[in-house]
Amino acid sequence: MLLNGEFNLEQLRELLVACQPAESETIAGYEVYAIDATANERVAVETLPDRGALKAQPNEPVRYGHKYSWLVRLVQSGASWAAPMDVERISTKSTDTRVAVEQVQALAQQNLRLKVITADSRYRDRHFLSIFAHCGCGYARWPTGSYCSCETW
Repeated sequence: MLLNGEFNLEQLRELLVACQPAESETIAGYEVYAIDATANERVAVETLPDRGALKAQPNEPVRYGHKYSWLVRLVQSGASWAAPMDVERISTKSTDTRVAVEQVQALAQQNLRLKVITADSRYRDRHFLSIFAHCGCGYARWPTGSYCSCETW
């Protein structure tokens, strides 16, 4: 898994899939996953490679650092605990949704089980949503709970 200070990412992803808790959330036969981006502020490290401006709320100062896209398996309804499946850094040359597309594509290829991906409204762009026409996964948007299955595309 760890060799010369580097992870074999494919082996790590396979291990994460194999170690999913047996009681992980399943609804109507679909495994339930969530995807979201999170900021890692690095104010004091001005020379950090590819450090970018992180989105700030209006009237707040701009923050600097890296963003990461997390793909997680929801473990229990109503709980905040989740099992990580993948995490990717979002470069300043990419977007949250472009990285998420790659993660969903990789997830869809791991096995043939039915899956649904939940995401917030930031992921409603054509680039992200178009993946669901081909990947074998469904998509649910929170907080509205609207759902789109691949069979309806």
